[in-house]
Amino acid sequence: YQNKPVWVRMLIALAGPVTNFILAIVIYWGLFMVGVTHIKPIIGHVIPQSIAAKAGLKSGDQILKVDGMRTPGWQRVMLAIASRLGDKNTLKLRVLPKGNPTPQTFYLSLASWKINPRQPRLLQSLGLTPYRPKVPAIIGAILPDSPAQRAGLQLNDHILKVAKVRTPYWSDVIKVIQHHPKKTVPFEIKRNAQLKTIPVTLGEKHFSGKRIGFLGVIVKLPPSAKNLIEVEKYGPFGAIKPAISETWALIALHISLLKKMIIGKLSMRMLSGPITIFRAAGQASQAGLISYLAFIAFISAVIGLINLLPIPGLDGGHLLFYVIEAVIRRPVPQRVQLLLFKIGIVLLLFIIFQATLNDILRLW
Repeated sequence: YQNKPVWVRMLIALAGPVTNFILAIVIYWGLFMVGVTHIKPIIGHVIPQSIAAKAGLKSGDQILKVDGMRTPGWQRVMLAIASRLGDKNTLKLRVLPKGNPTPQTFYLSLASWKINPRQPRLLQSLGLTPYRPKVPAIIGAILPDSPAQRAGLQLNDHILKVAKVRTPYWSDVIKVIQHHPKKTVPFEIKRNAQLKTIPVTLGEKHFSGKRIGFLGVIVKLPPSAKNLIEVEKYGPFGAIKPAISETWALIALHISLLKKMIIGKLSMRMLSGPITIFRAAGQASQAGLISYLAFIAFISAVIGLINLLPIPGLDGGHLLFYVIEAVIRRPVPQRVQLLLFKIGIVLLLFIIFQATLNDILRLW
């Protein structure tokens, strides 16, 4: 290996991170061909005296762009806001006001923006909550081999009560179900204009370290709720550009956050470690295959970037030595490499310790 030309060794060092980036692009390419579902970023509530309220945002406004980035869904809004963590200037929002067909521009002052570094609730910190429509509790689909199927629930059943608690909306059903994992509770339903009471033994899932009840149905969305959903779908060639853009947006975000941590604009308490990653992976897998693949793409892109950091011990550290070798026309002395590797290992251990400590404190 050491007898190979320096440019060959540089390519070998780059192979791992580049493969991470390619994997992320390929996954996003497949997801955009299947269709990525976005929930339109319509504001539900603006907290009085918050940053958003002082800027003039109101309930029902739809966010079209954040700092020039198109935001078809809340995930893009969160990504754009996250890139501004640590900043104290202004956040530019292009908004479609409720009842007004003409978009307007709003400027949110970040001078007083405060956020919990271990629990960074981005929207709430600005004074925003997403709009959630009141959806009737009518079953639109039943998952195979689910508690709902085993109990005999059917399509178009209107759930009136769960465990003797009135459930006029689907959100009410979810709240009651989550509090009864692995328990048999009565479901009062309306089926073909007839009232029925059906005992249902709920399943169990783990979410954020807690046991919650699981029914296994999908709500039937009314036309008004369907209007809140936008599907971004492309053909095989058209999906290439958004896949690359999505991967680059993740890389650019983490470059910005790492830079801010290095210069002290962001706290090291924002780092996440293996515990947070495992929990996020579990939540993504429970949300379905599409969400899990998107999580894999996200992790792959981030790992590729981290491996490119010029820290001895990582691929980026090897690449740094090879760049120096190409410039000075001779290898970096082994004693210097050994010293820098020791420093790099200590630095990596410190980062791992800090990230794991943050994870443990988040659990509390």
